[in-house]
Amino acid sequence: MLEAYRRQDLRRDVDFGPQLDAGQFGRLFTEEPWQENPHWEVLIVNHDLNGKIDGRFINFIYGETDPSFPYSVQSVRRILESPGPNEALRLAMIRNLLRHEVGHMFGLVGRAGAVESLGSHCPNPCSMKQTLNLRELAENTVTVERSGRHFCGECMAELAQSRDRFRPHAPQTR
Repeated sequence: MLEAYRRQDLRRDVDFGPQLDAGQFGRLFTEEPWQENPHWEVLIVNHDLNGKIDGRFINFIYGETDPSFPYSVQSVRRILESPGPNEALRLAMIRNLLRHEVGHMFGLVGRAGAVESLGSHCPNPCSMKQTLNLRELAENTVTVERSGRHFCGECMAELAQSRDRFRPHAPQTR
């Protein structure tokens, strides 16, 4: 993480201190020397992240995932430092965030009827629903936890159809 932070070309300071450019982690993951043995990469950071959509920076993102490599970088900073939720809810929100981004690693949500909002997301109340702020993440997490099902039926069906993709891909050559 320290090396990734040092190599960042962009560090923005918006509200919560320095932000890391999530997109630059993908480059670091693909360049690491042990990629000759393909594997999944998941990085959880306690720094704010920002990302780009159509070449423009978004102020804050919870995570960024590239299922074609596959890698995911996720920020827990705002969840850990928010004064609202109690500790149990904070931990459940982190688990929900991790399930969401790992779901993207497995290729969710690529089906018809997906909602396009900073990527493709599930319209149903499940871990793959897009949440853009702490309140939405907390509300969705409570709904998901109460249901006892982390993924809706449509997401489970999509996972079942794509189970052959549940293995690391060979690194892409540049």
